[in-house]
Amino acid sequence: MNRPCGEGWEALRGDPIPRLLNDERPGVRARVLTGIMGRPPNSPAVRRARSGANAAEPVAGLLADLWPDGTGQGRVPRWHPAGEGWRLVEAVAWGADPTCPRLQAGWRLALGGLRQDGGWRTSGSDGAPSTAFTARILEACAPVLGWRSDLRIGEAAAWLEEVPSWDLPAVTGAAVLAALRGADGRRPRLRDRAVAALVDALEGGAISARLGFPNRRRTDLAEVLCGLALSGIPYDPVMHSGLRRLQRVQKPGGPWGEGDADPRSPELPVTAGALVALLRYAVEAGLPRMFPERPTTPRPAVS
Repeated sequence: MNRPCGEGWEALRGDPIPRLLNDERPGVRARVLTGIMGRPPNSPAVRRARSGANAAEPVAGLLADLWPDGTGQGRVPRWHPAGEGWRLVEAVAWGADPTCPRLQAGWRLALGGLRQDGGWRTSGSDGAPSTAFTARILEACAPVLGWRSDLRIGEAAAWLEEVPSWDLPAVTGAAVLAALRGADGRRPRLRDRAVAALVDALEGGAISARLGFPNRRRTDLAEVLCGLALSGIPYDPVMHSGLRRLQRVQKPGGPWGEGDADPRSPELPVTAGALVALLRYAVEAGLPRMFPERPTTPRPAVS
């Protein structure tokens, strides 16, 4: 039996960093540089990657119908599964440049088209707003519009903090943690609520082991454990089985999931999330050593 790893990288079956830093996916590259390699968001390497993200697939395709004033061709309703609203959400998830004026204009119009009575909901929907939908929108729009620039963002966060119960608690919690990573310490009570929801879901075995990206009304082990790691949450024994699952499903050579030439293949972002989780928690979780040699790429900052 393999002995427990002494450093996070030893829990890997291979080094995925070279494929994650591929120039063909500059949005993913920017996320890896900041989330795994520890580069500041304003560093030259991150700025270069972000500046090229909107011209590369899949972001270019997702924003193809977006005009400079934020309007689009509107072939289907904005919040239809294939509509402009969800395309904006996915573009941000894939690492779109948040400083792009076209993207910012698109988000202002998208928020203006939602009903906000505490949380957000589509204009035609009945009943109470969904916490999961609200959190996913907050996750995507906050890094583009900024927490200080739009009162609706703060109102949505306050509602998520105060509403008595969350629908889809794990989905809401994962999205909330992602949204708060750029909030400069705002909403500590909301952060604690999100962490508690994810710990409860892990303890109850309610997190899907089927990895996917980008997630909407679902979440999975890679997103949840990566979100906890990037939010600075200490190791909890309830994470152990999920971490072991991530370790077991890593492919030889480093990636998670099957490689695919399709630019929307989830392999790279799923790999990035799983990698963050293992590097952060593998030693405390006592995961067995898999990697026989130190990776040749630069040592990740989260290890």
